[in-house]
Amino acid sequence: MKPKALLILSLLMMMTPSILYWVGPLRRPAMTDGDRIELRTCPTCAGSGQSQNKQCPQCRGKKEVQFMVPGPHRPTYVEGHVYAPDGVTVVPEAKLQFHSEAGDWKHTTDERGRFGADLPPGKYPMEVDSPQGKLSTVIEVLPQTTPTPIGLDATFPKRVDTYILQK
Repeated sequence: MKPKALLILSLLMMMTPSILYWVGPLRRPAMTDGDRIELRTCPTCAGSGQSQNKQCPQCRGKKEVQFMVPGPHRPTYVEGHVYAPDGVTVVPEAKLQFHSEAGDWKHTTDERGRFGADLPPGKYPMEVDSPQGKLSTVIEVLPQTTPTPIGLDATFPKRVDTYILQK
């Protein structure tokens, strides 16, 4: 192949992800079973297509935007911080176990005492065990009900919890 053709081909390959993002296929949010996308009035311009006497930046004058309407099984990313009984010292490498109907999940906290898990709606008994102490509790994840404009948040909802071990 000629060097000029190879250069054009390599440039095209480098730009493909950007092109796909702006065309649309890579802009879709993370979807789960039961989620759906629907057109709704733009929340920025209230459906006028104008914002501060200019074309609305969110709907680009179309007056509507795509919303992701969460289904009943949409997970929430639960980030937990585990602390020793003093409430100040983080607990690295604490062993965690979640119990659910689908089975047990095992996690370990990182060096800053953190863990994370995508949990669908439900109640999850959780046990934490480490040399600093133990804890048994229940994590309750409520179903997501708020539709989200696709351009604003394409990730699962997130919540942060703090857990203090008992001796």
